[in-house]
Amino acid sequence: MRHDVVEGIALARVGAQLVGVEMERVLAVLERPDLTPLPCVPASCKGITLWQGQAVPVYDLKKALYLPAPEDDKGKEEEVILVARWRHALVGLCADEVLRVIDAPPLDPPTFDSPHVRGEGTIDGKVLYVLDLDSEYPGLA
Repeated sequence: MRHDVVEGIALARVGAQLVGVEMERVLAVLERPDLTPLPCVPASCKGITLWQGQAVPVYDLKKALYLPAPEDDKGKEEEVILVARWRHALVGLCADEVLRVIDAPPLDPPTFDSPHVRGEGTIDGKVLYVLDLDSEYPGLA
């Protein structure tokens, strides 16, 4: 189910991209938490981390969302993980940094194929991809 109105979103930088996550879904921002790699998981899953005693799968947003990655971004480690509620599951979403909370701009359909992006907008002259946290859980895609 898609919602046309998003109240506030956490604005994060992922490489050269801006990604928005609905604030009502963000539970925490973790700085460089320990990650435990797991065997036999999708390439987008970096492993799990513990948050409030719960194991949380952590995803590389560039891979999970099929975001274009700039050439100069290879090998760079993300700085923070947003713990969010994706449907009814907890997930960790890797980002370079969380910038601020904003009101969502008007959204257009995404210009590239990603089942997890609700739409695109513009913030500070840059394209913003707003996540669809009601889409199919990324660990199952």
